[in-house]
Amino acid sequence: MHQIPILPRSSETNSGGHIGATALSVWFEEGCQAFIMHILPGFDFNYFMARTEQNFLREIFHGTEVSVRNYVHKIGNSSVSIGHQVWQKNQLCSEAISVIVYVSRESNKPAPLPDFVRDTLEKHLKS
Repeated sequence: MHQIPILPRSSETNSGGHIGATALSVWFEEGCQAFIMHILPGFDFNYFMARTEQNFLREIFHGTEVSVRNYVHKIGNSSVSIGHQVWQKNQLCSEAISVIVYVSRESNKPAPLPDFVRDTLEKHLKS
């Protein structure tokens, strides 16, 4: 699993002292971008995030680093489902699946994943 560290920002903290739900969507986007850049270095993977489904398992607190772990969950024709996990203090706090759609730079429309991209994504597929 690919992972990125994130130090929760004070602006992401709600009045209860824990991280608000909207912050996680930003973290998942950051994780997705970093993951794609890591596994496809130098390739311009133009995409949009079509959907994110998340489950909150534990509170996440300000002041303690989290790890956002990313993997390929499913591969479609022009889409990829990226799985995310948020860990803090060795505890799983949230899980999510984000569906991203590959977009052609030429047409600015969804396009089939190139074969070499599909092959690379398959190497990171977690069942």
